[in-house]
Amino acid sequence: MNNIQQKILNFKLKITSDCITPKAGLVLFVKIAEQIGLTDLIKIYFSKPGSNKGIRAYDYIMSIMLMLIGGGKYLEDIREIRMDKGLQKLSGIKRVPSPDAIAKWLRKEENAIGLKRMIGYLNKEVLKRDIGNEYTLDVDATIIETEKNDATMTYKGIKGNSVLLSFIPEVDLCMREDYREGSVNAGYKILEHIKYVNTF
Repeated sequence: MNNIQQKILNFKLKITSDCITPKAGLVLFVKIAEQIGLTDLIKIYFSKPGSNKGIRAYDYIMSIMLMLIGGGKYLEDIREIRMDKGLQKLSGIKRVPSPDAIAKWLRKEENAIGLKRMIGYLNKEVLKRDIGNEYTLDVDATIIETEKNDATMTYKGIKGNSVLLSFIPEVDLCMREDYREGSVNAGYKILEHIKYVNTF
């Protein structure tokens, strides 16, 4: 049996006061967002904050995007981005909003409309550049469990909301999503989804 020679890795550890991040890989997604024109689209589809103290739409969207790509599942997970000054600096985020601020921002009708329009535009661009000519529309309802008082009982016997999602798996796109009460029938609004996706 051959002996495997052990080699000592030649590196040294030291303390630094530099602003660094363990999540530097997430910056790649910021650069991709810039390349596909997402930063310009944010300026088109979202209004500026009402005052100098307001948080920019860019900061909301990039914070949420990085949180989700980084493995976050709940709004409270935004604290991982809030504590990471190095990631904020590299990604151009000036202020990371709190979980409550994000929830309030997402509930604003004008922001929900802006997100749908921006995502719709990006989806069209992806489909335009794709060489395929046949696609599968996968419409699926899922349940989001919540403890909120206004949540209704789902068919699974838990309180929550229902989300209807439309995917085109050939290009890994979510074409549309609708948030509904948990008590609605899973097939509610499917025809609207089919008609909407057919406009692309």
